[in-house]
Amino acid sequence: MLDAWDRVIALEAEILAALSGRTPDQFRFNFTSGAQLLNEVDDIAGILCRNYWGYTRTNIPLNAFSCPAITPGYLPQDFYESDGLHPLATGSIRKRRSLLGAICAILDPDPTTGRTLYGPESRPSIEEFVSTVERAAIEIHISAADRWSPSFISRLNGARRALDQKRKVSKLAAIWSLRR
Repeated sequence: MLDAWDRVIALEAEILAALSGRTPDQFRFNFTSGAQLLNEVDDIAGILCRNYWGYTRTNIPLNAFSCPAITPGYLPQDFYESDGLHPLATGSIRKRRSLLGAICAILDPDPTTGRTLYGPESRPSIEEFVSTVERAAIEIHISAADRWSPSFISRLNGARRALDQKRKVSKLAAIWSLRR
């Protein structure tokens, strides 16, 4: 549990450094400026807190990231329209903790961060992010020039390719099993 918090606190330190105009740790966030890191954090928080489907108040992508170490006794997060623009500033403490944990796991290129936060059997957090949110929500930010870092965009595209490959393999396996 302590290691999970250490990873989130390290991200917070990078965010504070970026707010003061310093460049983030380039060993962790390769080819990322401070402004790009802040944009990524803000945009991912907004994307995770959006209610895309409108069925219930708890039907938000953030609820795919449940971390007992960050939010003990995890309950699904509620969506409030007022949280949509700046959820890290206006969300409840529980929602902010969940958001920081999810953002930390998504942004960190080290896959052990996601496994530390969400368990050893969890799939990579960036794949969870890509599969949980609408593709258009990510595309808007990718298409904006210099909004997100090239290394993060490359990791997103890699996660998309991996998910597409897994879908194709599962479809082929289903077709193959029907032919038997």
